[in-house]
Amino acid sequence: MRILITGAGQGLGSWIARLALERGHNVIATVHALSHVCEETQALCAAFPVQFRLLKMDVTSDRDVAEVEALLRAEQPQLDAIVNNAGIMIERDHTIEELDLDAVIRSFQVNTVGPMRVVQKLLPLLSAGTRSCIVNISSEAGTIINAFPTNYAYSMSKCALNMFSERLREYLKERPDTGSPYLFISRMGDQLTRGQVNRIFNKYSKTIKPHSLRHFFCSEAIAVGGYSIDEVANQAGHSNVHTTLLYTNPTRERMKEKANRL
Repeated sequence: MRILITGAGQGLGSWIARLALERGHNVIATVHALSHVCEETQALCAAFPVQFRLLKMDVTSDRDVAEVEALLRAEQPQLDAIVNNAGIMIERDHTIEELDLDAVIRSFQVNTVGPMRVVQKLLPLLSAGTRSCIVNISSEAGTIINAFPTNYAYSMSKCALNMFSERLREYLKERPDTGSPYLFISRMGDQLTRGQVNRIFNKYSKTIKPHSLRHFFCSEAIAVGGYSIDEVANQAGHSNVHTTLLYTNPTRERMKEKANRL
């Protein structure tokens, strides 16, 4: 696998990088600044000269993330995993009166918006992978109420990261990038069956049905889109244009409008 790990200059990120390398994976490790890299991470460069690559990428910088994306795309437009590990813990043990709100904003920029920025820019590369996954490193501080009780900035930013992870999971589950030729696909990436489509419509609408949308498409394709009756029959999958004609009855309003133009 080709894995990108943010915040790999020290601590947990460095450890994850080593573990991945020892298991035979290729690792792109990113750090906030190349001058702030621990000895353990530096040693990986020598121990794994082919598998390991160290790049500068500040997750709060659109430019940095875009440059890394462009570099990876030019070399090999594919990633198999993203590990959003970069994070900061500042403004610890302060009351609400003592908080530096600029530091709180900084925490959100790194711990929450940073992972969002990385996923936003690199998701197309990840979609090209065969066993793609995204790992957002969170903390008990973002879930357990009594964990880190006086650490507002860290707890709140990790809680927001958890919500982003849930929203992202739902999005990727509902619309996986499978290369499917179908516009509407199931969670498994297959074509929706007629029964599935009917159940979806019944759940969200009592009046609009698939048949009414089919009628609307055929009518509008001729009246507005300039399609011929044969072209609409082809798009609708009708073997006989007489079937298509059943869907293209103009409305009273449209007939009146045309009559007024005579």
